[in-house]
Amino acid sequence: MPKVLLVIGDATEVLDTMYPYFRLPEDGFEVVVAAPEKRLYHMVLHERPPGWDITQETAGYHLRSDIAFRDVRPAATCVVTALLDPAWKVEIEAEAVLP
Repeated sequence: MPKVLLVIGDATEVLDTMYPYFRLPEDGFEVVVAAPEKRLYHMVLHERPPGWDITQETAGYHLRSDIAFRDVRPAATCVVTALLDPAWKVEIEAEAVLP
């Protein structure tokens, strides 16, 4: 089964994270959740209340990462990103091998 790296961090958006987390296995991929550290991460929801011009952020679900970034070794796989932190919004062209 091919593996897909799903990159998360604290305050990652629930929908952007959970959709590929559940959808990719339906097509035969194993999702491996990667984050800065191997631990439990807090996700958030964004909704735009009536009359607001901006979204309101609320606490969402939690998701445990399978692997820390430092433990991902270069090789071949697909990379999916779902990140809220603008500092992490980069195009990831690198490939990786997952344990």
